[in-house]
Amino acid sequence: MMASTRGQTGSLNLLHFLFGVFLVCPEGDVCLELQPSAPEVLLNSNSNFTVVCSGWSQVTWQLPQDSQSREIDIFIPGQGPDEWFVPLGPGVVMKEAEEDTIPCVVSDPRLNVSLYERPGRMPITRTTYEPGRGFTGRLNDTSYVCLAARGAEERESQVYYVFSVVVPKVMEVDLTVSSSVLKQGEVLTVNCTVKDTEMVFFSWDFPRRQEVEPLTDFLPNRIRSFVNISTATVADSGVYVCAVQETMQGRTVTKNITVTVLDRGYVYLWPSGEPNVSSLLHHTVEFSVEIDAHPAPTVLWTKDNQTVATETTSISTTHLTGSRYVSTLMLVRVQMDQTGNYMAAVSNDDDSDEVVFNLEVKAPPRITSLDGGR
Repeated sequence: MMASTRGQTGSLNLLHFLFGVFLVCPEGDVCLELQPSAPEVLLNSNSNFTVVCSGWSQVTWQLPQDSQSREIDIFIPGQGPDEWFVPLGPGVVMKEAEEDTIPCVVSDPRLNVSLYERPGRMPITRTTYEPGRGFTGRLNDTSYVCLAARGAEERESQVYYVFSVVVPKVMEVDLTVSSSVLKQGEVLTVNCTVKDTEMVFFSWDFPRRQEVEPLTDFLPNRIRSFVNISTATVADSGVYVCAVQETMQGRTVTKNITVTVLDRGYVYLWPSGEPNVSSLLHHTVEFSVEIDAHPAPTVLWTKDNQTVATETTSISTTHLTGSRYVSTLMLVRVQMDQTGNYMAAVSNDDDSDEVVFNLEVKAPPRITSLDGGR
């Protein structure tokens, strides 16, 4: 088998060949040969190179795991002798582990290259160097520079800045909304927040995406992307999707939430329990209504169209979640004169509804006389 390559001026390539001919000798000896046999070959620009893979025995094709193979690296210089260090973009190294690589790639592998911490020019010796890759080893969060030497001539590389990046095993993403149900004209804010992750990319999909641009906040221990609509309309109703991609490992988490924008508010309510109640004197009675309303409603309890006396009563209205509420009227140690109709009237700027309860208070039976006859 024969493989060949031709170098191109103005480019730097480290070519790695894994040849696919696997020969097994009956005696178990190695019978595979590469020509040339050197593990490294230095070429000039625009030069040709040929590798011949041969054997002198019966050829048997085997699966890779049962085979023997040889590999060879080919290094093609870059722009020529005037370009010692090959530019590879911004000098920023974002490391996820203790070890990473300073990409001090040179155009001539015969150059003698050293690595220094830039503050104090401290030489770094605990790394390994490959001309086509750079220095690999344990790196601190600081700045580094490479120094190449050819005889008495020396040149410095660009400065490389190393930063540690926290990449959690599980990416925590929270998607929240100011209100899942709102009336047009109100403010709508949808927040997409990721915790303990330093490098992420947010992408959104929602109604009117072409008209509204999401914003991003970098906060302590979290990053927040949010959609803020100061005056929501019915057209803003729909599903809001936030996709968060962690850029180091490429993991993506997607969350969605549904938002409904109403052209006007509403009120719905229903009794919790029986509307007709009978109670003994001096017992405690509770009436409750469950409410679904937007905007937030006002609740008024009355008895026979009169405000409920507060001396022996207790009224509480609790916001459960979203547009859901519960309101309770408690009558403590009811009296005979508290018999009557109790009404819960619920309203907001756009709608109203009411529920009526009927209470009958009964006196306990009394012994009025004793018959002593036999």
